[in-house]
Amino acid sequence: MTQPDPLFRVLRQNDVTVVEFLRNDLDPEAVDTLASELQAIASRPDAHKLVLDLAKVRFVPSRVLGVLVELNRVMGEQQHQLRICGLQPMILSVFKFTRLDTVLKLTPTREEAVASFGG
Repeated sequence: MTQPDPLFRVLRQNDVTVVEFLRNDLDPEAVDTLASELQAIASRPDAHKLVLDLAKVRFVPSRVLGVLVELNRVMGEQQHQLRICGLQPMILSVFKFTRLDTVLKLTPTREEAVASFGG
């Protein structure tokens, strides 16, 4: 039995933790696992600046939106910062329709997300 492809990989870019999603769709069945893995990454001492790079993602189940809002809330309570980048136009329109673009900090590219944290 083969292992499924990983959902993401974790990278460091300067003092920023980057979670790069590797699949073009986020499986609705994996949302709970995704939520717990992102919470674990966000709770790391070195993850006070976290970028979720969704550039390869073409479909986001609605439950993932809740996961992102909760992750943002938890990070804010810890005085940590979250950026989401690389949203495809269709996904960005969902974020705007649900007004999540006013709650979450979105940037077009990973480079802009990393730079937005400042020095």
